[in-house]
Amino acid sequence: MAGRYASRAKFSSTYPLRSRAVAALILGLSVTACGSDDVAGSPDPDTTGSTGSTDTDGLDDESTTAPEPEPEPDLTTGDEGGTEEPTDDSGVDDESCGDGVVSPQELCDDGINDGAYGGCLPGCGGFAPYCGDGIAQDQHGESCDDGNEADGDGCNVDCALSGTLRWSLTYDVDPLAPDVGRGVAALSSGDVIVLSHPQEQSGADLRAFSADGDPQWDTPLVEGQPFATSLDATPNDEIVIGAYTVPATAWVLSTTANGLPTWDDAFDEPATTRDLAALADGGNIAALGFGSSGWLRRYSANGLPTWTQSIPGIQSMQAVASSPDGGFVVVASTPEFGLWIRRYGPNNQALWTQEFLQHEQPSDVSVGPDGTIYATGNNFSDGELWLLSLDTNGDELWTQTHGVNDTNGYARSTAVAATTNGVFVVGDSLVTQPDVTGSILVRRYDAAGSFQWGHTITGPSGDGSDQSAEACAVDSQGNLLVVGDLDTLAGHEVWVAKYAP
Repeated sequence: MAGRYASRAKFSSTYPLRSRAVAALILGLSVTACGSDDVAGSPDPDTTGSTGSTDTDGLDDESTTAPEPEPEPDLTTGDEGGTEEPTDDSGVDDESCGDGVVSPQELCDDGINDGAYGGCLPGCGGFAPYCGDGIAQDQHGESCDDGNEADGDGCNVDCALSGTLRWSLTYDVDPLAPDVGRGVAALSSGDVIVLSHPQEQSGADLRAFSADGDPQWDTPLVEGQPFATSLDATPNDEIVIGAYTVPATAWVLSTTANGLPTWDDAFDEPATTRDLAALADGGNIAALGFGSSGWLRRYSANGLPTWTQSIPGIQSMQAVASSPDGGFVVVASTPEFGLWIRRYGPNNQALWTQEFLQHEQPSDVSVGPDGTIYATGNNFSDGELWLLSLDTNGDELWTQTHGVNDTNGYARSTAVAATTNGVFVVGDSLVTQPDVTGSILVRRYDAAGSFQWGHTITGPSGDGSDQSAEACAVDSQGNLLVVGDLDTLAGHEVWVAKYAP
C-alpha cells in the first residue's frame, strides 16, 4: 500500500483500517541476518471470537394447524395486501448496499462486498478480515496483529513485528580502500539517499535507492575531492550535503532529487563542516562546524548565507537538528568534554543553553514532532552510551545508558533519530571475550525512555572489530534507515538497512 493506512473513505471513522505493508527483503550476498537480535516480542494476539447462534422457534416447519390469515391492507400505499419483499438478514436496504457509500444503516460498503481481505462482508453489515482487527492472519501476510495504532510496541500498525529488517545491502565505493557510509535521508517518494566515501580518503559518493532497496542512480562528488560528513533532505526533496575540502575549507552543497548540483558554498577561512540540517520552514539549511572556533551558518533555500555566528569557548561543534517551529538545536562538547546544548528559535535567536557535564562526548541530536529533544553521546570512562531526553525548555525528562558485559569492551552511539512516539539510537559495540568482536548497534526506545527492541549486526568475514552504524533517519512511514560500514567477505563495504518501526 502506498500509505500507512489504506485510503478507504467507505469505512466509518470509528472503524479505522490499517493497510498491510508488504516488506521486500533484499539481503546483500555478503550480509548475514542480524547476529544476536533481542527484538522485543509482541503480546499474543487475541484470536478468540464469539460464535454466532441461530434462533429457532421450536416448531416443525412442515406442519400447519391453521390457515394463513388474510393479508392486512397497506394503508400507506393503497395496496390491499400481498407478500412482503424478502430482505437479507443484515437489515440493510439492498438498493443502497453496493453503491460504495456507507449509508447510516451500513457498517461497510466498498462497492464489491465479497468478503475479501481488507474489504466488506456481503450485505454491508460488517468488515472482512483486515490488518488491525486484532487477529493475526498468516495467509494474508500478517506477522502479528495487536489491534492498536502504535508502532514499536512489538507489533506495528502494518501488522509487522517491530524492528523487522525490511532489507539491507552493501556496496563498494573504492575497491582499493575500505568504505564507510556517512549519511542517509529519505525523500517524499520513499527513495533512500546515501552519502559515502572511502575510509581515511577524500572523494564522496552519492547514491539513491528505491523504497524497496533497488539502485536508482549514483554520482561522485568530485569538487575539490571533498571529505563527506553529513546529509539531509529538505521538505521539497532537495538533497543537502556537508563536507570539507583539502586544504580544510568548509563546504555545503545542494542537489536536486536526482543528484544534479544546484548550489554550493565554501568558507573563506580554514574550517570544516561537521553537520547540517534541513529546517522545517521550507528549505532553509543550518550548518555547523569548527575552525578557530565553533561556527553556525544559515542558508536560504537558494543557497545564500543569511546568518553566521561564531561560538567561542567550546571544544568542538558536533551536531544540529531541525525543530518543528522552524528553529534548530545544536550540541557541542565543552572544554571538559561534557554536553553543551542550545536551542535556537526560527529567527536565529538563542532561546536557552544547557550544560550537562556528566554526559561526556556528545555525538548527535534529534528533535521529535512534538518538540522533544533527544541527545546522545558516550561516557568512555564507563564504556557506555547515553541517551538524554529534554523538553522544549531544556529540562531533563529522562536518561538511559547502555553498555556491554565486558570490562574491556564498550558500547558507542554515533547517531539518533526521533520519531512520533520514541527515538532510535545507532552506533557500535566491542567485546573482547571470548574473541574481539565488533558489532553494529540499532536500538529503539519509547517516548518515556523504555527500551523496545534492538539488533546487533556483525558481518560474515570473521573480523568484526571495525564496523559501525554512522547515521540514521526516519522515513515518512516511520521506518528506520541506517547507514554505516560492515566487514563482508568482499571487504569493508558501505552498509545500508531499513527496519520496521
